[in-house]
Amino acid sequence: MANLAAAAVGAASVGAASVGALAPLAVPAAGAATPSASTATWNVGVSSVAQMGHVAGVSCPTTSVCTAVGSDTSGASAIVGTTEGGTTWTDQSLPAESDGLAGISCPSTSVCVAVGAVHASNGLVTAGAILATTDGGATWTGQAVPTGVGALTAVSCPSVTVCEAVGSDLSNSIGVVVGTSDGGATWATQTAPSGTAPFTAISCSTTLTCEAGTGNGSVYATTDGGTTWASQYTGAGETIAGIACPSTTVCEVSGVGTSSSGFVAGTTDGGGSWTVQSVPGGSLFFTGVACPSTTVCEVVGGNAVGVGMVIGTTDGGMTWVDQAMPSSTELFTGIACPSTTVCEAGGVGAATQGVVIGTTDGGASWAGQPVSDPGIVPRAIACGSVAVCVAVGHGGSGSGTGAAVLRRNTGVPVSVATVLTGATQGTSYSASLDSSGGTSTYTWSVVSGMLPSGLTLDSSTGVISGVPALPGTSVFTVEATDGLGQSASAVVSLTVAAMANDSPPPVTSMAATPDGGGYWITNDAGAVFARGDAGFYGSMGAKHLNAPVVSMAPTPDGKGYWLVAADGGVFAFGAPFEGSTGNLHLVQPVVGVTASTSGAGYRLVASDGGIFAFGAALFHGSMGSKHLNAAVVGMAVDTTTGGYWLVAADGGVFSFGAPFHGAG
Repeated sequence: MANLAAAAVGAASVGAASVGALAPLAVPAAGAATPSASTATWNVGVSSVAQMGHVAGVSCPTTSVCTAVGSDTSGASAIVGTTEGGTTWTDQSLPAESDGLAGISCPSTSVCVAVGAVHASNGLVTAGAILATTDGGATWTGQAVPTGVGALTAVSCPSVTVCEAVGSDLSNSIGVVVGTSDGGATWATQTAPSGTAPFTAISCSTTLTCEAGTGNGSVYATTDGGTTWASQYTGAGETIAGIACPSTTVCEVSGVGTSSSGFVAGTTDGGGSWTVQSVPGGSLFFTGVACPSTTVCEVVGGNAVGVGMVIGTTDGGMTWVDQAMPSSTELFTGIACPSTTVCEAGGVGAATQGVVIGTTDGGASWAGQPVSDPGIVPRAIACGSVAVCVAVGHGGSGSGTGAAVLRRNTGVPVSVATVLTGATQGTSYSASLDSSGGTSTYTWSVVSGMLPSGLTLDSSTGVISGVPALPGTSVFTVEATDGLGQSASAVVSLTVAAMANDSPPPVTSMAATPDGGGYWITNDAGAVFARGDAGFYGSMGAKHLNAPVVSMAPTPDGKGYWLVAADGGVFAFGAPFEGSTGNLHLVQPVVGVTASTSGAGYRLVASDGGIFAFGAALFHGSMGSKHLNAAVVGMAVDTTTGGYWLVAADGGVFSFGAPFHGAG
C-alpha cells in the first residue's frame, strides 16, 4: 500500500532528527562521563542481602539495568539486579525450581530469562531449569521444561517473546535445544541432528537465526526459529567456549583446539562454510569472544606460559593479531566490546587477584584498570554502553563470596557552554555551540524540544544554521557526547524576530498548465495567482500558516493543484488530499512537491533528499540517509517511467527510477 510505504520513508527521515538546536543562553552543564582506558576504575557494588557464592553470567540491556545469575553459598540459585548501573545490587526472590543457574539473557529492562539445572541430593542432574521475569526481577517464575532435558548452560533471547536455550540431556551425552516463541508460556524441545554433543554456547542474531556450539567443536544453526537445526561445522574434538554473531551471516567461535592450543573459526556466509582461522602462536585456550561489528572481533584466554592473551581482528578473521597486555595477567575469562574501539576484559592476575583491562583504540593498546577489591576475580562482563560496564565474579574481602564490580567514571567530564545571538525570520543564520573536556571529538544532538523551523544542527560541528521560517522563541536541550560516551547537556533558547511588516511575501514557486497556455505563481504566504488559461481553484493567502509555502504542483489535467509548506503541510485545491508531514518533526525542511503521473498522489522532497510519497505516488528511493555536498532544492518527474530526479544546489543530480543524463 503506497501510503504505508510513504509513512515508512517519512519516519526514517524524521527519525534521523536526533540532531538539533540551541539558544542565546550561556549554560554550562556536565553529564555522566566515561573515563579513558587508563583512568577507569572499578568499585564493588553492594548486595542488599546474601552475597552470591558463584556468579555465572550477567546481562545489561541498558546502562542502568543489569541482572546477574549464579548460586549462593549453599548451592541454591541466586539472582541479583541493579537499576543504578551497578552502584547497588538487590537479591531477587526466586522459586525453588532450580539449584544453580548458568546463563541469562535480558532482551529488555523488564524481561529476562535464566537457565540452569535441578540436582538430586547426590549431585546428579534431574531436570533442566528455566526461570523468567517480566517485571524487571520483582517476581521470577519457574517455566515448564520439556521432559528429558538436563542441564541448560546458555540462553539467547533476540526479543521479549523468542528465546533459545542449549545444554544436554539427562545423561550429559547428547546436546539439547529448547525454545519458546510466546514469551516462555511454552517451551519445546527442538530437533537437532542425531549424535550432537552437549551444547556450550549460543548466539541468536534475529528471532529466526541462531548459531550454537558444542563441547566437541561442532556448530549447528537454525534459520527458521528453531523448527529445524542443521550441522554447519563438524568439529575434530575442539571445545567451543564462546560464540558471537554480529549479523545473520557473520559468526565467530572460540575455544580450545585438539592440540591444546587456542581455537577460532568463523563464517561469513551464514554458516554455509566455516573456516578454522589462523591465530598467533603460543595460545593455550580461548574463553570468550566479542564482535561489535562484522569485521571487528576480540578473543580472550591464556597462553602456554600462563599469561593472559587477547587477540583481535579488523578484517573479519582473515588475520588475527596478538595484542600487547599489561603485566601480571594470567588468564582472561570474560570480554565485552560495546563499540569497535572500546572493550573491557576481566580475569585473574598474579596471586589470584582480579584484573580488568580496557582499550579505547580497538586493541592497539590495553591498560590495566584499578579494582577497589582485587580479591574479586571477574568471570563475565557486560556493557550497557561505552560509558557503563559491569563485571561479575567471585571472591572479595566482604565474605569470600561472589560480588559485582562497576566501572566508575574518573575521567575529565564533558561540559557545554554556549552563547547564541538571536535570529531573524527569513534571514540566513549561523551559530556554533561550544564544548570542552572529554575527548576532542564531539557528537551533537537535541535530546528534547525542537529547533526553530528552518534551522538545523550539524551533529559533527555543532553549527546551527539555516533560514528561520517563523518568528518566536524555541526552548530545547542540546547534548554533546565525546568518543567514549561521556556527555553533557544544556537547556537553551533561541528567539527568532519577525521580519519587517513592509516586506512583501516573496514568490516561491511557479507551475505551468499542461497545455502550456498559462501558469500559476505562489508566494510563501500561500497566495496563488493564475495567469493565461490557468484556472484559480483556491489559495492559503488569507489563512494562518505554521510554515511558509515553498512549492506547488498542478494535477496532470490542470484542474487543480497542491501547495506544500516547509514543514510538509499539504494544501489541496481541486486535487485529492492524500496526506502530509505537517504533524511530524522533520530533519530538514520540505523544498518541493511533484504530482504522480496519474494525478492520484504526490511526493514531497526535503532539502536532505528525503522523499515522502502519498496516494498512488510510488517511492523509488531517496538521499535522506546519505551525505550531500549541498542541499536538495527541487525535483522533477519522468512522465515515461514514473521515476524522478532530485537536484542539489551545487547541480548534483540523483535519479530514482529515471535515466541519468548528467549533472550541472
